[in-house]
Amino acid sequence: ATSPGLGVTGVVDIGGNTSPTVLGRTSTTLATVTATSFTPTKSRGIICLISTSQNSSDSCMVAYDVVAGTSFFLSGAGGNCRASTGILTGTTGVDTTITVSAASNGLIYIENRRGYTMTYSHLELAY
Repeated sequence: ATSPGLGVTGVVDIGGNTSPTVLGRTSTTLATVTATSFTPTKSRGIICLISTSQNSSDSCMVAYDVVAGTSFFLSGAGGNCRASTGILTGTTGVDTTITVSAASNGLIYIENRRGYTMTYSHLELAY
């Protein structure tokens, strides 16, 4: 398998599971007070949100399960990222933060409430 945007080819072995997916996405721009969504490659995994805009502390990692509609904050710099559940609309999450949410409708939502347009890439680690 090839991972678009990363140039990675082959099978990755994570804990004996030889069928995980590593998927890189191209750069995305998200205006302030807006949200976007996408269908993850697999229903469970980790999203690495990597800020390529003005503030590197907008980067974080969030574990997700879109079957159960749950997400958990794993790591982030500066406290600017949050994990949530449900559908995000652009004004749902905490003001001045980025929120990543797994919804039981099968989508991952990313909401920007930082006060400026942000550019980011994200990486899916899923199995």
